[in-house]
Amino acid sequence: MLKTNAPISRGEFHARLEKVEKNLYRAVFAGEMNPKDPAEGQAWPDAHLGDTPEGVKLWVENLAREMGYSRVVWEP
Repeated sequence: MLKTNAPISRGEFHARLEKVEKNLYRAVFAGEMNPKDPAEGQAWPDAHLGDTPEGVKLWVENLAREMGYSRVVWEP
């Protein structure tokens, strides 16, 4: 039975990690202000920059968890 204050999972959070230049990495993902089902290619992007791929991934995974997603799927 679901508790009234239990978090509801929003599913999977999709992100892509990119190397921008030496010691600069970016995670790109759909922004939270997007409509529920944006048309293909019409989602507004959001991003996070950092100096290590591990740090960027950790930040995104924490963000996703705080927003109620069950896990992050890192796309190629």
